[in-house]
Amino acid sequence: MVGGNIISAICMWLITLYLVRVNALEDLGTLSLVQSLGLVFFVFCTFRLINVQISDVNKEFSEVDYYFARVLSAILCISLISIYILFSNYSYLIKICCLVYAFYYALMILKEYFSANFQINKKYKNIFISNSLNGLLSCLGFVIAFYFTEN
Repeated sequence: MVGGNIISAICMWLITLYLVRVNALEDLGTLSLVQSLGLVFFVFCTFRLINVQISDVNKEFSEVDYYFARVLSAILCISLISIYILFSNYSYLIKICCLVYAFYYALMILKEYFSANFQINKKYKNIFISNSLNGLLSCLGFVIAFYFTEN
């Protein structure tokens, strides 16, 4: 679990390093702003359901309940970010980036459901692979998108 988180964190660091290397400091500022804004809503919308799901040894709630709660949380996350940027004075580019990150954070909320199941079933290798792929694909996708759009 920790190894996958380390790989994911290194990949996020590589994104910032890439932006510095290509001298895209304004874009680096935009990325930092968008990530910061999105994380506020992401942390609020996860409700730390992963802890509840993992500690539910008596199976008080079904798998459908946990998944449905995650879907609602993801929708809430996208909605709150959308409402926030609707009334903000940010540029059009920053608003679009916030929406993209809203969907990214929504996917991370849904991913927590599977991570919790992996942990319950002691499939730690799957958590490592999932977190590693999350970081690697995010990094690769960002670099490719930035390279082709130059923005």
